[in-house]
Amino acid sequence: MLKMNTLSPLRSAMIAAIATIPIGITHAAQAAPGSVVVPTIPSSGSPNSGYPISPRPNAPSIVVPIYTPNYPSYPTYPPATPPSRNPNVSTPGRLPPVPNVNRPPNRPVVSNPPISQPAIGGLIYRVVVMDGSELMQQQVRNVVPQAFRTSLNGQSVIQVGVFREQSKAVELQQTLNRNNLQASILPGQASQLPVNPPPRVNPPTSNPGTNPLPTVPRNGTVVVIDPGHGGRDPGAVGIGGIRESEVVLDISRQVVSLLRQQGVEAVLTRSRDEEIELEPRVQFAERSNADVFVSIHANAFDARRTDVNGIETFYYSGGSGQPLAKAVQDSLLRELGARDRGVKSANFYVIRYTSMPAILVETGFVTGSEDAARLASAAGRSRIASAIARGILQYLR
Repeated sequence: MLKMNTLSPLRSAMIAAIATIPIGITHAAQAAPGSVVVPTIPSSGSPNSGYPISPRPNAPSIVVPIYTPNYPSYPTYPPATPPSRNPNVSTPGRLPPVPNVNRPPNRPVVSNPPISQPAIGGLIYRVVVMDGSELMQQQVRNVVPQAFRTSLNGQSVIQVGVFREQSKAVELQQTLNRNNLQASILPGQASQLPVNPPPRVNPPTSNPGTNPLPTVPRNGTVVVIDPGHGGRDPGAVGIGGIRESEVVLDISRQVVSLLRQQGVEAVLTRSRDEEIELEPRVQFAERSNADVFVSIHANAFDARRTDVNGIETFYYSGGSGQPLAKAVQDSLLRELGARDRGVKSANFYVIRYTSMPAILVETGFVTGSEDAARLASAAGRSRIASAIARGILQYLR
């Protein structure tokens, strides 16, 4: 047993450690900066003794130094204020005038060059959809309104655009493909396209009505005239908003009138602005026991290529329409003095599936400056109608 006045080694070590702490006993007024003054509790009474504790006047205090880490100081910022939702923007005053810089001598004034026709050489890239049906044309026009049906190597296609830069053609092709419209890019030579309006190699030889139309025997010959498009399908739309379906209906009505005057039984597949599918047109011709079938259309090209003009007539290579096509094409060229785009074979539905001699006439380009002017005028349409009727009558003779 240890005696009470004897210190154990552990207690001695604790007392030694406490002795190294810089704790002083002083009054609050004498505390050093950076220290905390803790008042001492008098020895009389304790919290657990049941007796009240009364601080002794002028009792000393324990001064405990505070450790303050040496952190770097950071700048302070004013509180952020949110910007106004609709700030008031003041209109700037008049801009100062541009100083007049003296142009060096012998330096020409540069102006914007005039827009010139593209060079003849080089490649072109034609974007087409190989399905040339009327339904497909409507679907393509939902994406590219200026698309139109045309023929390519005798096949009906939807032409969407012609470009000299391949990147633009690819961009349009990708746009169509994203809309589930399978488009193709067909490269070709730019020299195949006319650059300047061609001269009139076949000037008109007469005015309508000056030369009487040929007569044919009244033997009950039936001719079916088929105005293309109609109704919701306007066909090609060209300069000034001219619509293929409207101009070919007017031309077709006049052709029928002229043929009837010569004793030919002529009828129309449509006599008003209505939409008729391709098969019913063929069935109408078959039920009519037609001797001749003539489908009348107007052509179109890239709206920027107003220099593309001319007449072309198509027949089905497996049929008997080539002599009829040549007679009508020659008559149009003599009557109009238009550019000759030739007599060509094609697989158009209405001339392939008819059993009688059948042709499809493209009476000019609604996008061409020369042809559109003729198609848009009443006198021009009358000349076209007279030429078609004359060609049919010459064939029937």
